[in-house]
Amino acid sequence: MTFFLTKILGAVLMPLPLILLGLVLGLGLAALTRWRRCGLAITAAGTLALALLSWWPVADRVIGPLESAYPALAPEELPEAVPAVIVLGAGSVWAPELPVTSRLSATAVRRLTEGVRLWRERPEARFVVSGWGAERPEAELAAGLLQALGLPAETIHALPRPRNTEAEAMAYAALELPGRPVLVTSAAHMPRAVAAFRAQGIEPIPAPTDHRAVRRGFHFPRDFTPQARDLETSERAWHEYLGRSWAWVRGLWGQSPTPP
Repeated sequence: MTFFLTKILGAVLMPLPLILLGLVLGLGLAALTRWRRCGLAITAAGTLALALLSWWPVADRVIGPLESAYPALAPEELPEAVPAVIVLGAGSVWAPELPVTSRLSATAVRRLTEGVRLWRERPEARFVVSGWGAERPEAELAAGLLQALGLPAETIHALPRPRNTEAEAMAYAALELPGRPVLVTSAAHMPRAVAAFRAQGIEPIPAPTDHRAVRRGFHFPRDFTPQARDLETSERAWHEYLGRSWAWVRGLWGQSPTPP
């Protein structure tokens, strides 16, 4: 029950629902009450917030501090011995008529691709995938994709029960694999993921991917206008800040690293 309540609360507290609520409130005040100026001010503020969060210079600056916490991992930086490459889940749908690349979210596919790239440098390592699903676990879909890409089935270990980052870290800790695993997740999610693993006494090797704040300029017409993709970037950042706050409340944020 707690899981679903936190997910519902997290969805409601996203920027888009909050802005839409503000717009409805502002329009209602302007049209139906004597506080017309107040309503118009709320409507104007909501519209401006929506436009700014949907524009890449703002969205990139919101998510940038999260994504820059850990640099990309180059293959030559890998230690000689790696117990596992673990790729955290990122969402899936159960649609048997679609190829597995469409059943996994785009973020999940990018994470898995980065995991495969690094695993090929240390093929003796175990490849751990995680993720829950309402009808079929995301971890099983990910394992199927990895086998289709040529990874041996005996190398892959699926964790189908975890529903969030904390549970993923706990499930991996239960495997009791010695050494520092390579942790693959989205760059914005990496700080919270590292904190979750440290809370379990594991010091992972961060391998961020799925970056959103990339170097660009004003070269095309769309660079001057709000875009849905950039609003999604702002929402991802907001989601991580909310998750970080919740982890801090529960005492899971700011764990000290353990010795390698």
